[in-house]
Parts: sequence; C-alpha cells; structure tokens
Amino acid sequence: MSSRSRGNIPRRGTLVLASTSPQRRAILDQLRIPYEAVAPRYEEHDPPEADPVELVCAHAVGKARSVHRAGSVTLGVDTTVHLGERIYAKPNDAHDAAAMLAELAGRTHAVLSGLCVLSDRGDVVQAQDSRTNPAIGRRIRIDNMWIAKAIEESESPLHVA
Repeated sequence: MSSRSRGNIPRRGTLVLASTSPQRRAILDQLRIPYEAVAPRYEEHDPPEADPVELVCAHAVGKARSVHRAGSVTLGVDTTVHLGERIYAKPNDAHDAAAMLAELAGRTHAVLSGLCVLSDRGDVVQAQDSRTNPAIGRRIRIDNMWIAKAIEESESPLHVA
C-alpha cells in the first residue's frame, strides 16, 4: 500500500461521501461515522493503457473534488479489477456483470481501490491505494447458475462483479 499525505484531517465539519455505493455507506454506518452521501459529478475515463493504481487514485480524487464544499471533509473512493493487461470497468448491466464474473472465475486477479480525503479547505489530505488479490472460484465451483444466483440475490447487481 502506498500513500501520499499533506496536512492533518480536520476534526470538525461534515463528512461528505462522494459515492452512491451501498457498500461504502454500509462501512461508514457500521463505524457509526456521520456523513452525507452525494452522487459524484465526475465522469470516469478508463483508457486501456492506463496504470490501474494511478487510475483508481485519480478517480477517487476526481469524485471527491466534484462534490466538495468548503467546511466539509470529503471522502472519494474508486475500485477497479485488474487481470493481466486488462482493467475492468464497472459492468453496465447484469449481463456484463455475469460475463465479468465468468471471466474472473478461478483466476487470481487484483482488486484495486483508491481513496482520497479532502480537507475542509479542499486540500488533498490523503490519497492512497490498496490492493487485494482474490481468486474467486478456487474453493467453490463457479458456474453460470452460481453467477446468476449471486447477481439475483445482490442488493446492487452491478457491484457483484
């Protein structure tokens, strides 16, 4: 994990979460951190030649800056999946999510997250990346029925992949 830090995180002010992700809201809820979730006004561009770590960090900063307001601490996060030379964009629909899961099944891939915290003045306080290397389907059999059930039962099917 790498990090770049400038300054200290303010102790007061409203936390603005630049995300509509149910998973990100659930994390803050479990930690009992008060926040306001705001849909980012940031358009992601994922050029195929991009470095995946730089990409998630840039997206996290872009999302945070797109909703930041003076006096608030803003949290932006982005996650992508990377396998070989391919960076997987967020699936457009359940069909894309199923195809992505089928392609990743049984293969170790990287899940990369970028995180950005903006101070109440809008300065980047923290920008960092994190990597995990899951291998879905190594211990259980991943087939089309499993994928369909995972997508059907998910609160947010496009976040399954």
